[in-house]
Amino acid sequence: MFEGLSSYFDSRRIPDGEVVESDVCIVGAGAAGLTIAQQLAGQPLRVCLLESGGLWPDDAHDALNAFEETGHPVAGGRLRFFGGTTNHWGGHCVPIRAIAFEKRDWIPHSGWPFGRDHMDPFYSRAHAVLGIGDYDYDPEPVARRLGFPMLPFKPDAVETVLSRYNRLRFGDRFREALDRAENASAFVYATVTSINLDADRRAVTDVGVTTLAGNAFTVRAKFYVLATGGIENARLLLANNRHMPAGLGNLNDLVGRFFMDHIWYSSGYILPADQNDEAVALYAEESDYEDDYLVRCHLALPEERVRALRIPDYRVELQVMRSHRWSEAAASYRRLRRSIRSLSLDRLYAEDILNVLGDPAKTFAYATNSEDPPLVYGFANYVEPVPNPESRVMLSSEKDALGLNRADVRWKLTNQDKEGIKTAQHAIAQEVGRSGIGRMNIVVPESEEYLLYGASGGHHHMGTTRMDNNPRLGVVDADCRVHGLENLYVAGSSVFPAAGYPNPTLTIVALSLRLADHLESRMRKV
Repeated sequence: MFEGLSSYFDSRRIPDGEVVESDVCIVGAGAAGLTIAQQLAGQPLRVCLLESGGLWPDDAHDALNAFEETGHPVAGGRLRFFGGTTNHWGGHCVPIRAIAFEKRDWIPHSGWPFGRDHMDPFYSRAHAVLGIGDYDYDPEPVARRLGFPMLPFKPDAVETVLSRYNRLRFGDRFREALDRAENASAFVYATVTSINLDADRRAVTDVGVTTLAGNAFTVRAKFYVLATGGIENARLLLANNRHMPAGLGNLNDLVGRFFMDHIWYSSGYILPADQNDEAVALYAEESDYEDDYLVRCHLALPEERVRALRIPDYRVELQVMRSHRWSEAAASYRRLRRSIRSLSLDRLYAEDILNVLGDPAKTFAYATNSEDPPLVYGFANYVEPVPNPESRVMLSSEKDALGLNRADVRWKLTNQDKEGIKTAQHAIAQEVGRSGIGRMNIVVPESEEYLLYGASGGHHHMGTTRMDNNPRLGVVDADCRVHGLENLYVAGSSVFPAAGYPNPTLTIVALSLRLADHLESRMRKV
């Protein structure tokens, strides 16, 4: 136990061979695991929470997160200690829009087993957990209260969308509450290394826990929840292949497939006619709204417009700055200079040379910084990734300090991802021109070293244990239960079959509340 925390156990001190009995065993103490644990706290059942790291970060346990990447570069950002990634997240909260729950004939493998209306009550409850006020995303009252104008776009062409922010640290927020709950126990430094099945391979009998100190023990429960993140959930299922050669829940070769991350792509800008940054104060940065949370607005295409254009869902965050670098000529100049300095003459693209020659004044201004830079609204495109079965988490031959195969993450973007960004920017450019606020420059090069060169991920690992009631199309069903196993569940963004453009934490919390309700219901029937 830890000083002042009677319900927290240092697993390195648990005797070898010990058996811990529980009703619900939750693996992972991040946003998903802690939401479920606190929801079940005080209920007439026993909760065992297993966290691979400690109450604070350390290098040895962080190293267990390492993975290989053999596709598009993947943003890591995972933290292996109590509270998980909420220990450094930006607090960005917004629900997934209705369109992303729909089966869209232009987005292969899209569609959730239920609609957005089913999620609304859970989103509302998640607002209370996250401390972000009422479940209301109408930007107009917010703009009025803050005294900031909204950009004068036709709402059926380009809309202003609202986000809420609260950098809630789940570990700090729920640590004492769980300690006070007589039915909950938390084990830190407890890494699950085996998931064991009964003779019929229909249910989990227990999980094996190993620590970096070398001792090992067992946890037995009626129900088990994996809540270790979009990479680790898939890795655990794949690595536990003693009972099933392809891994648990992987009879249809779906575990690890459809890896997604939100595509963060800085490209394009608006040069406003009015060089006054007050016109975009609502969009420029997070603003104080209540004691506990902040707000900020972004631009998106209305859902009907997205349907008409047949593209992935799209949002752009405006980066308001004074900079020469947003001119197309300056961007081309930078690429040419980098290629020449590295002697990569095969990357001297004709498109870039023509841009530089076509606008020598801008090129010279950027190269010499000889004039005051203009105010620009740079585009940070933050868009829905297309579900792609070839984008996947697999097992590497390399093993970690506990003998588990590391993950090999192969993130593969598609042409549809790129074309969606281009189409959305053209739609916004039309409205920028109509409104008269300025001119827009679209910068999505055709000639690239690889698809969407320079794009990065949002540190949001999703889709690898996707949800579908048909076991041939999903790893878990609509209740987040692994197909073919009676008592194994998966929580977190790995179950998202489609991601939309929103940051995932609000939806993770909402789905976790929903899963907690389901587990309570099942326990009452046991």
